Amino acid sequence: MFSDTRGINNFHEVLEVLGEEEVRKWIAQHGFPEDELRDAEEWLAEKARKRQAGMQHRQELRADKANRIARKANLIALAVLAFSFVAIIVSVVALK
Repeated sequence: MFSDTRGINNFHEVLEVLGEEEVRKWIAQHGFPEDELRDAEEWLAEKARKRQAGMQHRQELRADKANRIARKANLIALAVLAFSFVAIIVSVVALK
């Protein structure tokens, strides 16, 4: 069927060798028999789901990191606020 996939028995392995772009071309050109077409379309859908899950995971990791940074920034701001109050008290006391 595919010259560069001789010796591969599993259709999904053939699809892996071809890659997503080539599989899309074959689908567009009606290059797959009906049963393999369904498998190829499902394989592409699974690849898309995995890619989406990976992107979502990376986005969650970035959001977690941003939250950690924001919490640290809030702690620093609270410390600065506390020192500011102390400075105000010291200056009021110094004026008397």
